[in-house]
Amino acid sequence: MRCLYLKKATTSPYWYCSCQLRHTHLRKSTGTDDVEQAKLFALEWFFLLKQRVELGIRFQRISFNNLTENFLKTVIGDNKFAFYRDTIDRHLVPYFGGLKDIRMMTDGMVSDYLVQRRNKKERQPLPQTLNRENTVLRQLIAFAVMQRWMPEKIIVPYIDQSQTVRRRRQFTPQEYGKLVRRAKQRIKEAQAIATSRHTINNRRLLLDAIIIMANSGLRVDEMHRITWRNMDWTNGDLKLDYVGKRKSARKLVLKSSAIRAFARIAQRRLHWLSQNGKPAVLDPNEQIMSMPSGIAVASFKKTFTALLDECGFEYVSTRDRHSLTSLRHTYATRSLTQKHKLRPTIETLAKQMGTSPKMIELYYGHDDVEDYRDELRGKMR
Repeated sequence: MRCLYLKKATTSPYWYCSCQLRHTHLRKSTGTDDVEQAKLFALEWFFLLKQRVELGIRFQRISFNNLTENFLKTVIGDNKFAFYRDTIDRHLVPYFGGLKDIRMMTDGMVSDYLVQRRNKKERQPLPQTLNRENTVLRQLIAFAVMQRWMPEKIIVPYIDQSQTVRRRRQFTPQEYGKLVRRAKQRIKEAQAIATSRHTINNRRLLLDAIIIMANSGLRVDEMHRITWRNMDWTNGDLKLDYVGKRKSARKLVLKSSAIRAFARIAQRRLHWLSQNGKPAVLDPNEQIMSMPSGIAVASFKKTFTALLDECGFEYVSTRDRHSLTSLRHTYATRSLTQKHKLRPTIETLAKQMGTSPKMIELYYGHDDVEDYRDELRGKMR
């Protein structure tokens, strides 16, 4: 950077300044027709460029849209790519998409975005939802700083969620017992009135799915994606390998109830194969959550909702309603509070369920001090 030039523009009344920087010619309008003011502007611009050279910051303008495109290329294949893409498209681009130069982003702009995001809909998003989305914005900004497209990180505040974390709905022992009993009764009722074989098999599979989830800690999407290849009959384990939308890879030590449920599904499949003159061998690549014919069941939502309605559970609101995922929470709670068996530590349970100890403490544990009365008294279980 050797010379700074100040010239009068031919198509504008304003002066413009220019310089040569690392084989790149840079030019900028001063926005004034007063030569003295133009000189001051040019000198300020010149020293700002010099400072950026020393910091290693690039000079080309990078728009917010350019930033998101380049950032997403670095996370293709990441488990959270879909979440990144959705958050950027739904929330960040509509607000920041008009930013032609990300160096113009300020802390105040981020603050204004958060106000707009909170009031985007009549019902405000929970702080934990905003924090998940804000993580994407932080990563975008960090990526821009790393690429030397921005001089420093913009502060994206963390929103306190301690007062809004909701324990996810679980089934109490009484509710779970009622759920299983009613599921068994529905199977008998369907058999008694000669309901279609499809309905009977569907209800049988739903019952086994309920028992598996409540005795394994599987996620719903993981359960629908597992195949017979994942089943380790010898040890009673389930080995997940890139399964579900989170692409989980871990081993689950199954409770005996879950193992028996898997065995019932296998027996029904083998019986169907034998009855139809086919080799009675389980296909390793076949999804476990399938009818005896081998047709996979994509969702239990409709049949599970019908079962809940027949159980007559009462809910304060729709958000309080049980779902299939409630069975995963039931597994966590029962594991933490069981009275007459060894309890796994939170760290062990987190490994089994494919989550973090913090998530177990925040969302899955419904235990309280009363559940540890014997331990606190110093009694042996």
